[in-house]
Amino acid sequence: EKMRQHTLLLGRLASEFGLAAYPEDSGDHQYRLWFVFSEFTHFLKIKRFLQVFLEKAPEAGGNLLVEPILATKPIGLGWVEHPVVLPLGIQRSTLRRSFFLDDEGKPHTEQLKFMRKIREISLKTAGKAIRGLTTSTTEYGPAPGALPATVRQLCRRCAVLRELSQKAMKGKILRREEKVILFYTVGLVDREGEALHQLLASGPDY
Repeated sequence: EKMRQHTLLLGRLASEFGLAAYPEDSGDHQYRLWFVFSEFTHFLKIKRFLQVFLEKAPEAGGNLLVEPILATKPIGLGWVEHPVVLPLGIQRSTLRRSFFLDDEGKPHTEQLKFMRKIREISLKTAGKAIRGLTTSTTEYGPAPGALPATVRQLCRRCAVLRELSQKAMKGKILRREEKVILFYTVGLVDREGEALHQLLASGPDY
């Protein structure tokens, strides 16, 4: 139970700063938090990102071990490939299937349908979010450091857009007209296409 709660805590920490992260019960008495990147990235860069994230995260406490799970393991001066069981796989040691968890730590009822909602992130976006973890004050909303500067500037100058952005990030359903406003404001200045996903991902109709 402590492992599950700490994994959910790490997932909430990531989401507060615009990082899409997905907790999972791996089926072998372990819990994992998945970050899905949009491009192939060298494993050392991924390792560095995970190390910085864990440095900013609360300590697990007790006898819990929290560490990155990578597809390589160091051997001497080099490394060897190490297989990682993917989500929804069956653990050979326990014959239990792994499942993605919801915000309450319960398995999603529709695992395959949930996977369609998984949002990929770029390493560049992840790096900006990690830098935001060092910020103690907020400009607006729950994740100011993760949104592009142009989007933050729009929200500061436009009360309507600021209200819609906060509403979206709180997970509330937006009317069609409200989504159109975001598409033709945030969508036009967000050249990387990340900000719209960050704003709308919390909604039940994403």
